[in-house]
Amino acid sequence: MIIHQTGQYNLDVTEPLDLTIIQLNGEDIQVNLNFTEPDIQATIRSLTIGHDDQKSNLVVNLRHQAPRTSATFDGRALMQQSSQLAFRGLIKIEPTAKDTESYLTHRSLLQDGARVSPIPALEIENNEVQASHAVAVAQLDEDALFYLQSRGLSAPEATNLLTTAFIADVTDHLETSWHQKITRIIR
Repeated sequence: MIIHQTGQYNLDVTEPLDLTIIQLNGEDIQVNLNFTEPDIQATIRSLTIGHDDQKSNLVVNLRHQAPRTSATFDGRALMQQSSQLAFRGLIKIEPTAKDTESYLTHRSLLQDGARVSPIPALEIENNEVQASHAVAVAQLDEDALFYLQSRGLSAPEATNLLTTAFIADVTDHLETSWHQKITRIIR
């Protein structure tokens, strides 16, 4: 399942879920996943690409209500020019959600004055769970750019290679038409 348009999406997760969230044009997206049945797994990926002066908002809420549920969120943001992203991620584990595992990670790569404001959060009301959150914000590695250029790539080719590799964990799971759209935007 792919979500790519502005809106608020409320989903009761009652069967295994593989979800990808894509923001390419400054969309504001909120996804609320409620794990209401036991033994359900979900994999959620997100990709935000900001350019020009776009402002995007992404809110992801993972609410575990049933026991033995599992969720993994892996978000990537490639922000260019003066674009901005506000990311809010919440894992909420209810007292009834014993033996739950939930992980939230968001990584951002900034170029040319772009900004990201990430706020991850955990609300855990059961001690018999595993949960974590992490965010990372970085710029392109100058040493990696230098190395690639010393091997014959131009500066734009080296930048494109590194940015493509950065978002590959999300794009590798997309259909060809999405690959083509994303390639046109980042080049």
